[in-house]
Amino acid sequence: MSPSKEGLDGLGFGIEKHIEDERLSKAMLKGEVTKEVADMRYRDYKVSEESRSYNYLGDGIAIKGKGIKKFEGKIKFGMPNEQICSDTYSELKRVDTDEYLETKYTINIVYNDITRFKIEKYCTSFNISLGYGKEDYLLLKFPKEPYFRKPDTKAFINEIKKCIEDTRNNGIFDLVSIVSFVTYKVIEEKNYVSYILQDLHCEYIKESENEFVAKYKIGKYVREDLIAKFKVNELDEKYKNKEAKVQKNSIDEISKEKYICASCGCEVNKWIAEASIESNGKVLCEKCWQEMLTSDEK
Repeated sequence: MSPSKEGLDGLGFGIEKHIEDERLSKAMLKGEVTKEVADMRYRDYKVSEESRSYNYLGDGIAIKGKGIKKFEGKIKFGMPNEQICSDTYSELKRVDTDEYLETKYTINIVYNDITRFKIEKYCTSFNISLGYGKEDYLLLKFPKEPYFRKPDTKAFINEIKKCIEDTRNNGIFDLVSIVSFVTYKVIEEKNYVSYILQDLHCEYIKESENEFVAKYKIGKYVREDLIAKFKVNELDEKYKNKEAKVQKNSIDEISKEKYICASCGCEVNKWIAEASIESNGKVLCEKCWQEMLTSDEK
């Protein structure tokens, strides 16, 4: 028996999709930014960012909200400092090398000299303030109690205490030259915005009730929206066209949505209507659906 045209079309799509996936996998393993890689990167960035612009109402329904306020030179926010991994190519290159033993974190720190401790390893969170007051600043926060998964945390805490006692200098904290990071799941800022904080000057290290805090004055900074940087115009047009359709829906329209039985004309419960469409290709009430099943059996 020969396959139908629809079957051949489906098979062709499947083969094409398989080839595209193979190209994408090979490019990622080689560290090449091909069209497939660029499309996937921008798609992930865009979907992640757009998802933050919607408010979930329940029952699988979401509506467009206000979204993130546009950056106008003033912003304050904080982020946790967590372990992260690089891209696939970089991580594979690190395997079986001394660099593979080095853990990467949300914040990346460049030092102006050799340091005994990598501060990013012990930092639990950080805050930045830009455009407020007379100066821009960065706060790095550290635990007061040793962490069992990091045996040398106690030694680092002792180092912080020495820096606090010696008011003439800030020890290892004065070695911090540049701090960079990329935002993700920050309430006040968009996802995937790169920040590079430069010409940092450590003003003090203090002990609060729950943590140690190091304050840095920021000399200058570079902010770059990675979604805009890696924009793919073709995909962006598709997203815009789809969004125009989504924006037509409002809470009132959703709440007024009704399902009418195609057979008897009565109003049908949403869940029954959706199940009927899935099974029969049309909306039927319970009674008409049952009658249809009974007649089919005869």
